[in-house]
Amino acid sequence: VREIVALLYPDLASEGCLEWLSAMAAALLEARAALSFSTMARFLADPQWRKAILDRAPEAALRWRPYEGQSITPEELDPQLGQLLRERLAALDIKPPGEAESASPGLDPPPKGED
Repeated sequence: VREIVALLYPDLASEGCLEWLSAMAAALLEARAALSFSTMARFLADPQWRKAILDRAPEAALRWRPYEGQSITPEELDPQLGQLLRERLAALDIKPPGEAESASPGLDPPPKGED
């Protein structure tokens, strides 16, 4: 993830942005959830969904413990991360979490026990 973002979006690839992208990717992949800009945005914005992901990703969960139970704006973590997510969601014509009328299909974590 780091290398792809650094290659495609060099102006936004600050060390902080890359670190937080890596932390989100690790959690999503460990939980066997889809890895996309929309799932990353939902991971930050939806504390219940993030908890469901982190319940399936115990190794990645420690990094996110300070944010437990709260919505996170990407800018809180890194300004370039916020800009990257906003730009990518807009380019894909996806409303950021909280603005969509309902949750996007296919973004729910897989049921426990299914691999």
